[in-house]
Amino acid sequence: TGFDSMRVLAADADFGLPILCHPAYLAMLGGSNTPGCSTHGFSHKALLGKLPRLAGADVSIFLNVGGRFDISQEECQDIVEGCSWWYGIGCRTGDGKNVW
Repeated sequence: TGFDSMRVLAADADFGLPILCHPAYLAMLGGSNTPGCSTHGFSHKALLGKLPRLAGADVSIFLNVGGRFDISQEECQDIVEGCSWWYGIGCRTGDGKNVW
């Protein structure tokens, strides 16, 4: 399970299915919303955006404004930006080829 398993699946040209990343159990790696305690852990942009993409996720499910978790509009925009980050990341086409 986790990012390493995602990486292995993404590297397999025969896998041929989209890979989704769900945020369950990722909170332990993230920062804190507690006042004065936000200087540790990964940002939402890195944890829910860039890291899943680097591990090979085609889609990252993430928090939304007004949901169960306290997240701002700006943090959601940061996650979208992280998911859209393509530097050095290839994507697979329908025929299993990598596009850079």
